[in-house]
Amino acid sequence: MRMLECYRIVTFVPEDYLESVITAVCDCGLLTYGNYKDVLWFSQPGTGQFTPINGANPTLGQVGSRERCAESRLEFSILKDERALHKILNEVLIPAHPWEEPAIYVTETRETRSDVK
Repeated sequence: MRMLECYRIVTFVPEDYLESVITAVCDCGLLTYGNYKDVLWFSQPGTGQFTPINGANPTLGQVGSRERCAESRLEFSILKDERALHKILNEVLIPAHPWEEPAIYVTETRETRSDVK
């Protein structure tokens, strides 16, 4: 085992869209962890809350009205690489996510990994 620099990425996805977002993220080929691929974690249930304001084009709810919906926390990590981070955020996760403004948290971390391929 070695300690490697990684990005840990966390977002919250409405339950009705969870499988399609998971599929998109796994299909990008970046979720490798040693000798495994498609490695991610998700937990449920949870509740997200938001109020769309003027200029919003909400997937759910109406401008000016507070909304709540069932969401799951989706979390995964990739090896630290700026191009890979750009790809997974801008070409995969954001387009696959149903929200106009998805909350996505990126943390730089170190993780144990075995053989890196």
